[in-house]
Amino acid sequence: MTEAASAAGRSETVHLMYVNPETGASVLEAYCYSVRLLRPGEEVVPMLTSASAIFHVVSGGAESEIDGHSFTWQQGDVIAVPSQLAVRHCNRSRKRPAYLLQVDNSPLQSKLGWYREWRERAPALKCPAAQLVSARIARSPIKETA
Repeated sequence: MTEAASAAGRSETVHLMYVNPETGASVLEAYCYSVRLLRPGEEVVPMLTSASAIFHVVSGGAESEIDGHSFTWQQGDVIAVPSQLAVRHCNRSRKRPAYLLQVDNSPLQSKLGWYREWRERAPALKCPAAQLVSARIARSPIKETA
């Protein structure tokens, strides 16, 4: 991961997918496993897609904005992002990188012909607030920041 970060320019995000080395396909047929590096001070806005995603914070801490709601997180936290919601991750640290393990259902959606990507906001399809889920493992719930 650090080699990829060194090779990538500062304007490029570092996001590596775990693949089957023999086929180049996703490790599991239904899910895509990847890891994302947030350099100190880096802000990343992933492409808006129809896939739902789970992010596990491997190390570091930062904040994410999911459909206009801000959440701070740290190592061990899990963040769930429902389908078609805009996401922004921002590492506020000046010294420490943050690493996120991402699992999404894009391979399953692709096989079913449902997967979509948007360069801008998704169509006006809002999930109820109850579907916006964030939780800490073995800690108190993540607090939404103003």
